[in-house]
Amino acid sequence: MPLGTAIHNIEITLGKGGQLARAAGAVAKLIAKEGKSATLRLPSGEVRLISKNCLATVGQVGNVGVNQKSLGRAGSKCWLGKRLRISNRHGYNIYRITSIVRVFCKFKTISAISLYF
Repeated sequence: MPLGTAIHNIEITLGKGGQLARAAGAVAKLIAKEGKSATLRLPSGEVRLISKNCLATVGQVGNVGVNQKSLGRAGSKCWLGKRLRISNRHGYNIYRITSIVRVFCKFKTISAISLYF
């Protein structure tokens, strides 16, 4: 493999499976080859020695622009199936008490809820 080749899904130890440069758009470069080891520059900027016998895939991982997509508002993230973790100033999760709030709203004792959590 020539120097400067872009690779991804790199094994750290032989036979363990790919562990490095697997995220969307990730790519590592082959910098040098010395004896039984090769030097790689990882996406984080780290330079690492890996055995030449370890397997890797040539090229870059797809879905490069996944982080550039602007969702626009919080509801868009819900449409993707990711539930937002909203907590208030007391530190507890609002979704946990929504059913309790509905019950206590009839009696106008919502302020007492914060005493129990």
